[in-house]
Amino acid sequence: MNRRQFLRRTSAASIAAALSAKPALAASGSRQVGHTPKPKNLIFMVSDGLSAGALTLVERWRQRHHSASSHWYQLLQRDSPKVVRCLQDVASGDALVPDSAAAGSAWGCGERILNNAINFHNDAPVGAPLYVRAKQKGYATGLVTTARITHATPASFVANVSHRREEDAIARQYLEREVDCLLGGGGRYFFEADDTDKAILAAFRRSGYSLLRSDKELQAALAKGIGNMPLLGLFAADHLPYAIDRSNRSRNSYADIPNLPSMMSAALQKLSRADNGFFLQVEAARVDHAAHANDPAGLLHEQMEFDDCIPLALAFLEQNPDTLIVITTDHGCGGSQLNGLWPNYPDSNPAFDRLDGMTASFEFLFQEILKGAPATALIQQYLSLDLPASDDQVIRRICHQQGAWYGMLSDVLQPYLYPQTAIGWTSQHHTAEAVDLLALGSGAENFPAFLKNTSVFHLLTEMFAI
Repeated sequence: MNRRQFLRRTSAASIAAALSAKPALAASGSRQVGHTPKPKNLIFMVSDGLSAGALTLVERWRQRHHSASSHWYQLLQRDSPKVVRCLQDVASGDALVPDSAAAGSAWGCGERILNNAINFHNDAPVGAPLYVRAKQKGYATGLVTTARITHATPASFVANVSHRREEDAIARQYLEREVDCLLGGGGRYFFEADDTDKAILAAFRRSGYSLLRSDKELQAALAKGIGNMPLLGLFAADHLPYAIDRSNRSRNSYADIPNLPSMMSAALQKLSRADNGFFLQVEAARVDHAAHANDPAGLLHEQMEFDDCIPLALAFLEQNPDTLIVITTDHGCGGSQLNGLWPNYPDSNPAFDRLDGMTASFEFLFQEILKGAPATALIQQYLSLDLPASDDQVIRRICHQQGAWYGMLSDVLQPYLYPQTAIGWTSQHHTAEAVDLLALGSGAENFPAFLKNTSVFHLLTEMFAI
């Protein structure tokens, strides 16, 4: 990794100052790293926008429908390997409530910056992000997400941009900073409308990246053994479809899109070939999106898919004990809770179980309504909600108005959904709640019981000596 490849828009002086800056230990909520062996690998798992209530929803669902605790809760019951549980303060540089760019940047550069910026402050990059430091020390790096690969959370480990919307610049920086494995959505930043290569994709190809565009291609690559060349997997033009929609294989357009565990498995197979170790971030991005939309079934399935990634990390740790695993979220979103229905709290049990009859996300319904499908009939088919016929035009008007997004369906649906599911929400926005962080494996004992999000960066740079 060449230092001259740092952000093009800044002056040479500011770049040099940023890159030469050494990470200092955070003053609050961190501890001096002990004399334990340096970990070789990092698996950093992020369920974006995961509120405590959403975590409980999955636990209750697994208990009732799978006769077992969620993998997240099982971790808390394990004696070996030892799991360290931390409470993480996730404010940003300008708000008690962070967005994903600022929250991820706290991990990426060790400073609290303004919402919407990625490792950037006062018109200059805030140091070399975590993956730039790791690359300079010989580590392989990888990003896996169900969002666009250029979205805020994956970008926070790699890029320096003044605004998260600069996704073209983020894509260029992935190439310049030599990220070895990129798997997710976001093909529209790499392909033209006619499916020909944009200049950035042509540059990735020239640099030797193998391009994967479907689950079939991903599985074929896994079957024959992923080679030494870097990987670029672009499995959707935008974000990957919701897990609840991908699991319904009758929707042919979703049938060849990989799930998060498949992408994580591929990344682990790829990066584990690195002699000097690796850094891997795995993000369940659409947990956050479902929470923004107040979509209870969508949220449940997204978090369950993330939960199914935890055994992959544990299996890797068992074979590679020099690995550190971090499992966390960048912030809460939506404030979802399973509530007691009044006057009989036990009525919440069958209400919660009705999520089993919901087989589509709000996003899917919104898109189908835009295509002309009858709104109330569609909602009855996929959500098992009987809405009055008069709501059909109301929903159509919402979907077709300028600036509408699928979360606006909740304005009409929540009065019907709440008594049916017992799931309530505080808002359609992020929350200020402190969030869980679990650490296990090599170096986990260095995480304190309470820490600021910025302290994660300082702990990692000290432990991995980057």
